[in-house]
Amino acid sequence: MEKKIKNIEFIRIIGCLAIILFHLLYDSSLEVTKNGNKAVDLFFIISGFFFVYKLNLHMSIFEFIKHKVIRLYPVLIFSIGIIYILSFFNITKINFYSTIFMILGLSGTGLCNGSEGIYYLGQYWYCSSLLWVLVFFFYLVKNFEFKKVNLFIALAVFFCYSFILDARNGVINGMADNYYHIFNVGIMRAIGGIGIGYLIGNWYKNHSHKFETLKLNIITKIFITFLELVCLYFVISNLMFHAIKCNDHFIFIIVYMALIILFLFKKGFISQFLDKNIFCLLGRYTYSIFVTHLIIVYSLSQLCWDNEWFHLNHAVCYFFIVIACILMGIITYHLIEKPIGKYLNEKFPLKTDDKS
Repeated sequence: MEKKIKNIEFIRIIGCLAIILFHLLYDSSLEVTKNGNKAVDLFFIISGFFFVYKLNLHMSIFEFIKHKVIRLYPVLIFSIGIIYILSFFNITKINFYSTIFMILGLSGTGLCNGSEGIYYLGQYWYCSSLLWVLVFFFYLVKNFEFKKVNLFIALAVFFCYSFILDARNGVINGMADNYYHIFNVGIMRAIGGIGIGYLIGNWYKNHSHKFETLKLNIITKIFITFLELVCLYFVISNLMFHAIKCNDHFIFIIVYMALIILFLFKKGFISQFLDKNIFCLLGRYTYSIFVTHLIIVYSLSQLCWDNEWFHLNHAVCYFFIVIACILMGIITYHLIEKPIGKYLNEKFPLKTDDKS
């Protein structure tokens, strides 16, 4: 049984809030809307880390896919269904066939139009890209030598981010756009982010025991705490509150990497303080919140945007919409994600391959 890494859940919570604010204030002139979508890359890196941290090579490829589908799809299908129902009341607009692509996990792969019907299902390309890249990585580590896999993934990370930054003039974000009919931004962001998380995870598993027994003097701890503070401030400030004055957004990836590594080894006062059970409790809701928050954003937006009281009290309205998104995710977790996941895991139990 792996030990819980509680402070990483705090980072995941920050990323989830940034995504909510980005979608909520997308059409606003407020600076708060500028960079929240870059939190998706943070999610990819964290997912890549936990892919390695919880890796079970005794599963077959089919069992791994089944495990991930059971993990991702109950909330996904529920949310897509609600948004599709809302389209009948003109609250959302969604193409039926685009919905099918979503359900088949093709929306973030380049095998469907990157723009048609995606706006109202803006976060679901992430689930498709996440699923297929994790399956691909699992296939690699299960069937090939680790050193060769590590080299391939490191090169893939470099190529993917280099391509995205060049094609998009230094901007890393993008949903499902294709370049040259084959290079899909969603898949490449997933390969880049999950690949970085994978490499961090391997490094952590090989060196964590050394850091657990490492004793630092107070000056070193204060310096590490300063680094933690700088990275955490950068993430919160630049994801939520203003547009970064830098033409190369790969700086986000560098800071994400630094923050995660600092928090993993918990040698600073901030990473130690945030290593609390409460963040594991809250972190388990982030997937449901992430997937369902657009239901609340679109529904309440229809009621608020043309309301005079809203324009006079927009800060209060934004606050309660964010709270409503969080509550929607918590309710979905307890009514959909947890019970259906438990039922499906019992109905289709995990089988291991002892020959692996």
